[in-house]
Amino acid sequence: MIRKALLVKGIVQGVGFRPFVYRVARDCNLSGFVRNTSKGVEIEVQGPVISVEEFIVRLQKELPPLALIEQIEVADQPINVNANHSFEITTSYTDIKGDVRIPADIKICEDCKQDILDSSSRFAFYPLTNCTNCGPRFTVIRDVPYDRAMTTMEPFAMCKDCQGEYNDPMDRRFHAQPTACPACGPALRLMDSSGNILHEGSDSLRLRVMFKQAAELIRSGNIIAIKGIGGFHLACDANLEHAVQKLRARKNRPRKPFALIARNIDNIVERCRVTAIEQELLTSPQAPIVILNKKEIADFEATAPDLTTIGVMLPYTPLHVLLFEIGNLDWLLMTSANPKNQPITKDNQEALEQLSGIADFFLIHDRDIEQRTDDSLVRVIENRPVFYRRSRGYAPEEIKVPLAIPEQEVILAVGGEMKNSFAYMKGNHIRMSQYIGEIDSWEGRQSFLHSMGHFERLFNYEPTIVAYDQHPTYQVSEIAKLLQYREKVEIQHHHAHMASCMAEHGITDQVLGVILDGTGYGDDETLWGTEFLYGDYASYERLAYGIPLPVVGGEKAIKEPWRMAIGAIHAIHPTSGFDEALAIWPEREKEIRVLWQMLEKGIQVVKSSGAGRLFDTVAALLKGCEISSYEGEAAIWLSNVAETYRCKGELSLYPVVTVKDVDGKQSIDWRPMLGQILAEIRSDCNPARIAYKFHRTLGDAIVNQAMTIFDKKQPLSKRVVLSGGTWHNELLLLQVVDGLRNQGVSVYYHEKVPTNDGGIALGQALIAAARYSMKDKRGIISCV
Repeated sequence: MIRKALLVKGIVQGVGFRPFVYRVARDCNLSGFVRNTSKGVEIEVQGPVISVEEFIVRLQKELPPLALIEQIEVADQPINVNANHSFEITTSYTDIKGDVRIPADIKICEDCKQDILDSSSRFAFYPLTNCTNCGPRFTVIRDVPYDRAMTTMEPFAMCKDCQGEYNDPMDRRFHAQPTACPACGPALRLMDSSGNILHEGSDSLRLRVMFKQAAELIRSGNIIAIKGIGGFHLACDANLEHAVQKLRARKNRPRKPFALIARNIDNIVERCRVTAIEQELLTSPQAPIVILNKKEIADFEATAPDLTTIGVMLPYTPLHVLLFEIGNLDWLLMTSANPKNQPITKDNQEALEQLSGIADFFLIHDRDIEQRTDDSLVRVIENRPVFYRRSRGYAPEEIKVPLAIPEQEVILAVGGEMKNSFAYMKGNHIRMSQYIGEIDSWEGRQSFLHSMGHFERLFNYEPTIVAYDQHPTYQVSEIAKLLQYREKVEIQHHHAHMASCMAEHGITDQVLGVILDGTGYGDDETLWGTEFLYGDYASYERLAYGIPLPVVGGEKAIKEPWRMAIGAIHAIHPTSGFDEALAIWPEREKEIRVLWQMLEKGIQVVKSSGAGRLFDTVAALLKGCEISSYEGEAAIWLSNVAETYRCKGELSLYPVVTVKDVDGKQSIDWRPMLGQILAEIRSDCNPARIAYKFHRTLGDAIVNQAMTIFDKKQPLSKRVVLSGGTWHNELLLLQVVDGLRNQGVSVYYHEKVPTNDGGIALGQALIAAARYSMKDKRGIISCV
């Protein structure tokens, strides 16, 4: 006879782990207990040696589908001779907070889907049905341990039936904290934009009528604001062009692609090309938006104009399922509901106030959302999922990294100004936040601060070090400077990009980072963005870069790429370029004259080596995107046009010159390429051919520059990490990856976090950790 105490850490709360432990312990005829604590799940078992050993083995081999054991601490305990012979699930213990893993929000399971579609079930048509295998987690929890009293479901007392299931260890709703039914759960309301209630209730009959009317409203071309797991969505019929255009007009979103939600996988396969891995992602518990190739480019033209791809997801909440099934809908446009450049709307009153000018009707429920969480966005590249946005279904899962800091230290990395996600590092784990979004508004900053406080409360983080971007005007960096932590670490933007990619691939040695993005503040106080950096987490050296192009008129040139093109023409042909610019844009003569004078006199002109600005320039010269209606539009247009070109035979590349600057660094001069592009435009060359040739030239220049650096450095192993938002360009990415691999180079790009600024907090944290180690050589440990 022996007695063992186990502390299990990982994703073991809110995923049916305790009833699983209960069943295994009873199978093994063991006495003892299991309970949630703030440090994990605590188990004590007593019985014959062989039975206890069997229990520990089965504990790790027969896990519930959503559970993940990261660590088990086992300790001997004295035999309790007075112990009864039963095994119990006892009350949670909350003496101190600790290393708890909060599960992410999970899509509705098949069992719950059957419950809500069965008219004889007590859950019939109830849109907030869930169990231990599905439903909201991260978005409803207010504090740990993960018990109902600590969630936004605390105001809703369970009915007798729900309480019975909740207390039954053999039931799949055992301790399902958000569980509810029509008799005791939050109600649903269908309202018009003036706040008038059309339908309200939670009983099955009223709910069915409500969903039927909501579907009819959608079929009639109306826009409905729908409350989801992590915030509101705006939805309309994706097959009704006038409804899509109405939403575009009201959101002031003329061309940015919208995401779609389809009734089932068959609908998606009918209109999109879907690989086995893409289908696996679509149907996974995380249910992200997956960017798929359209079968016909003209399909969904109003939703994703001129694009070869479309973002699609499947219903992941009971409300989605009921709207499709009861309403007999097939495709809905579904996009985050928020005013421009503000966080996703999450509260009912907030929705009625902010969205009344956009939505015609509202489908609202009474379960509060504690944490805003947007949908995740994924693309499959080389048969691997690559994140464009990491949020619902994945946050707040941890990422294991190749360095560790002492347990008493916690690093907060605040991330970037755009596409913000922050991160906390403790030991050798980093917990990335959900997608926060833009920080340049008061609302964005408030959302950032609220989420940061939530993380520190849930996970007992007490940061000692804060890492932030060195850009002098970033609001998020200003916030970091005001935090009263022991140390503050300022980090260069592109170094953070490089470190982020290194971290997710477990790299600790020196590598070459090729960082392509729109803008980052450089060490020389200029704007960087086409960077060849060699180094590690602690330090780096800028060995090469793209030649800076003039940005005339500040931020307006980024929003209006034709202005970037004027600056480029001036850089290529400073004397004769005015007439050339006028020939392309005769309708802009007055504006061109003013810009030319500014360029001549150096008024409001800065230089940027950003790859994004180069794409802006070429797209504008081709007149494909002269004014951007959303970030990255010019680059997206250019890559899509290039994808349509099919080269027959050899394709000559544009000329590119590499020169050394005064510091001995190599500078890639794009001006000869741009000059030839101008000549081809004058000759009415096929724009798709120019776009494709531009991509080929850029990719070739990057590969050649990388190999030149390796020839000079002579490293033991040739490794390149690719990071920065420009690498979302799949055509360019695969060309560079193939080119480098053919030269014997190991190439790494982002998979676990976005390559855009949504992933830089990971790199910021690792750089801060490495700099900490330089102060205390005992402080950092390589975990490779």
